[in-house]
Amino acid sequence: LGGGLVVQVQQYMDIGIGAGIVVHALAALMLGEVLVGSATTRQILLAPLLGSVVYQQLQGLVLLAGLAPSDTKLFTGLFVLGVVAFQRKK
Repeated sequence: LGGGLVVQVQQYMDIGIGAGIVVHALAALMLGEVLVGSATTRQILLAPLLGSVVYQQLQGLVLLAGLAPSDTKLFTGLFVLGVVAFQRKK
C-alpha cells in the first residue's frame, strides 16, 4: 500500500521503491517493539507508530549533522542493530 501511494505521488516507478519502504517499515517495527513492547494489543498497535516516528527523527538528525543522504542507511541500520542488541542483553 505504501509503495502504491509513493508511486502515485511521484508519478514514476522504480524497482527500488518497494524494497526501501519494506526496510523502513521493518526498522520502524523493530524499534517500536523494543521501545514499547508487544505484550498487549495496545502495545502491538502503538509499536509501529512510535517506531516510525523515532526512525524518521533519527534520519533527520543524521541529515542535520551534515552527513550525505547515502550515509543515513548506515547510521540508521547501526542504530536499529544497537537497540535490538541492547534489548536482548536486557
